[in-house]
Amino acid sequence: MNGISTTTASPYNIISLEALNNASLYPTGSKTASVSSFSMASSNFTLKPLTQTLLNQYGPIDNSSFIFEAGRPQYLYFNVPASLGESVVNGVALHFGAAGCDDTVVVVPVPTSTGSSTQVPGVALLATLSDRSTIVRIQMDVASSLCTSSNNISFNRCFTKTYQAYAVVNQNAITSSISTSFNVVCGDTCSLASTACSTSCMNCSGQTETGADTPVSRRYNMGSSSGTFTFFYNTVNVQDRIKVWNDGKLLNDTQCVGESRTISITYSSTSSIIRVDVEPNCACTNPSGCTGTVWTFVVYCLSKTTG
Repeated sequence: MNGISTTTASPYNIISLEALNNASLYPTGSKTASVSSFSMASSNFTLKPLTQTLLNQYGPIDNSSFIFEAGRPQYLYFNVPASLGESVVNGVALHFGAAGCDDTVVVVPVPTSTGSSTQVPGVALLATLSDRSTIVRIQMDVASSLCTSSNNISFNRCFTKTYQAYAVVNQNAITSSISTSFNVVCGDTCSLASTACSTSCMNCSGQTETGADTPVSRRYNMGSSSGTFTFFYNTVNVQDRIKVWNDGKLLNDTQCVGESRTISITYSSTSSIIRVDVEPNCACTNPSGCTGTVWTFVVYCLSKTTG
């Protein structure tokens, strides 16, 4: 996630990070606070940035899961230190933007390995490590206003930005922050030169995409900005949700289902890119997350059919 080269250009380099500092985007129970309202934690607690290599030890994490995109659910992953003695880490405080630019943070309650605080909908405790620290996943909904421009025109860019993360201890103390880089995609990044934001881009070849418990986004260049194509999906028994997009327009939403269907989808725009987003385990009610789903989809090219 760090050290990503980006393409920027004025007046389009306007990313509304303030939109990400809204508590309503985060799990129920999240709240806005100011860093100055907390005391500094006396214990040596720190959050640890998580690499994809570490996360893959607890289940495959798709590259597209690390790319922020307007209007799409996003997951944040943290290694939360263990509670020691009477000190309990019971929250993660987040601020999107450069360090020191704002005193405001969003505090998200996180589960601990013991106690009633394990019930935190939207926050999953993925694993407890040998040092008693935990791998925590926080779900957020990326604001549709994330990508803006000075004259309200669309633009295609890949940006690297940063956010600050703190551990909240005993509800009223806060640790020093860590600064983590993340990628933001705006518009049709498949039309750009190869960047970290284009990892989900490919030419349509009618290939079958399969997966399980990790969210996935895929983009297919159909070779034409209009047409009708065949789309097959199978979410089997455990319910999943699959959305199909073109140029910011939702073409089809399977809703949260466990079924197999083949449908025709028609689109017409200025973009030849079809984007498919998979939300696995969409009916999950377990605060610690759910596993065990499998799904398949196929985007058939414009000249192809299922036959």
